[in-house]
Amino acid sequence: MLSDFFVTKSAMSQAWSKDGRRLCVTKVKCADNIILNTLDHNPKTDNNTHQTTVGFGFKKLKNTAKAQRVGYAKLKLKTAPKITQVVSVVSDEPMKPGEKISVDQVLSVGDVVEVQGTTKGHGFAGVVKRYGFAGGPHTHGQSDRERAPGSIGNRTTPGRVFKGKRMPGHYGVVTKTIKGLVVLHIDLASQELWLSGPLPGPITGLLKLHKTGQTKQVELHHTASGLPEPAPAEEATPETTQASTDAVVEEKTPEATEEVKSEETTPTDPAPEVEATAPEETTPSAEEEKSPVDQEPKPKVTKKVSKS
Repeated sequence: MLSDFFVTKSAMSQAWSKDGRRLCVTKVKCADNIILNTLDHNPKTDNNTHQTTVGFGFKKLKNTAKAQRVGYAKLKLKTAPKITQVVSVVSDEPMKPGEKISVDQVLSVGDVVEVQGTTKGHGFAGVVKRYGFAGGPHTHGQSDRERAPGSIGNRTTPGRVFKGKRMPGHYGVVTKTIKGLVVLHIDLASQELWLSGPLPGPITGLLKLHKTGQTKQVELHHTASGLPEPAPAEEATPETTQASTDAVVEEKTPEATEEVKSEETTPTDPAPEVEATAPEETTPSAEEEKSPVDQEPKPKVTKKVSKS
């Protein structure tokens, strides 16, 4: 997946969040990036990482080298990209040369990015402007020493100026990276993107956005920030649901309906009839018909014999 995107700095402004915080905003122009070349990855050294050459900006073809013009002609490009840079893309399949990448394919609102750019050039500057020195006193006869750095050396030992001493010199035109910026707003129609914070470089300067993989939701107050209110989501009404069901019914083909009718009209084998049999009546035996009194044993009668 591509995690780098190239843009140009446009202007600075401000926005307001829903909780009432004022946010510093830098607007950038996010035109489509184009894939120029993709190198096959080495499976022994990396994990589905492809080295891809990405181009951004426009310039005349006649201002490019002949070898580059041949490559751009194969891609059917009418203009040459202003800058080209090799980035790493993690994907199972390499991206196709000539493919255009829009900003919504790489970034979304709430993504945290780090921005790399080249700072403004200030020419030859003194220590007060370059490093923020305080300078010397402005009184007691100081006619031309109020912005001087002062003494720069030591005694006889070591007898030299150490490397890295902060002194007057060329100021600016260095690569600087700003981390922890949040994508606040993306407008695909005007190809504009809002970032929360100042960015290095002049207006129309080139910037490289690198997605860090984190997300931080910042809800903007659209009216206070000068943005149109988002359209509310359409709720499903009973009429729309009925129309959708009718459409689904109409989508049924005649063949399907004929199959259903044939299944309904085909006779089915009747279930076998089971004859209801009455329970067998059992006649009680003669012994069982006797009452319990009759079934009790009769007591034995003994006759007494008198002795004469």
